[in-house]
Amino acid sequence: MVYISAMILRHRIPKEDYVFRIPGGNGLLGVICIVPTCVAIFAFFVNGSDYYLGGMIGLLTGPILYLIWRRMYGGLSKKDPEAFVCNPRTGLAVGDTRRISFLLLVITIMNLIALVFEPWYEGWGTEDAWESGDYFDGILEAANVDTIVGTIRIVLWIVTIVCAAACIIIYLVSRKVEPSKAEIKEAFKKSCDAISARHNKELEEMIAEEEIAEAAEAVERAAAAAEEEKPDK
Repeated sequence: MVYISAMILRHRIPKEDYVFRIPGGNGLLGVICIVPTCVAIFAFFVNGSDYYLGGMIGLLTGPILYLIWRRMYGGLSKKDPEAFVCNPRTGLAVGDTRRISFLLLVITIMNLIALVFEPWYEGWGTEDAWESGDYFDGILEAANVDTIVGTIRIVLWIVTIVCAAACIIIYLVSRKVEPSKAEIKEAFKKSCDAISARHNKELEEMIAEEEIAEAAEAVERAAAAAEEEKPDK
């Protein structure tokens, strides 16, 4: 997600607002970000269907807990409402429902791929199939392997259907409760400007503190040198 965010922010934040910018242009940044993202996605599918299913369920807890804690505690909008604009109709950040809908869409697509890839990769129902001990760190080694993979398949289908349904429902809700795309872009720009201004102010304060410290050291060195040059009484 950090790599994806880096590519999005490169296009959304003006050049003059950058404190630091990775050299090499957008092409180099794309290589730096896309390659590890592809490796991360590929790793999801080859660690085993049990790990994949656990990972998908773990990802789904993120939006659920975010919704709960954001409504309970206010999130960053409570701390800095200018930088983190709140949507009063949802109690979430502006555009959050669309983001959650998009995340559920991505998870649904990945699950559909897994439903095709995992049985082939692990050889379900063939003589080359993985053994029971290869799943869940060997905890269910005594269980029938067909029962294990059958359960994984059923749960994965359930998660896929739930994600697809939730994606559609939340997207339809977002069209009612979210501002227009232009307003979302404007809110995002204001957020970036506020965050950039705060970071620049912090950087200026750090530089000023360093300059003061350097000046104090220079005065101390000058005083020490003057003391050494005094003639002995």
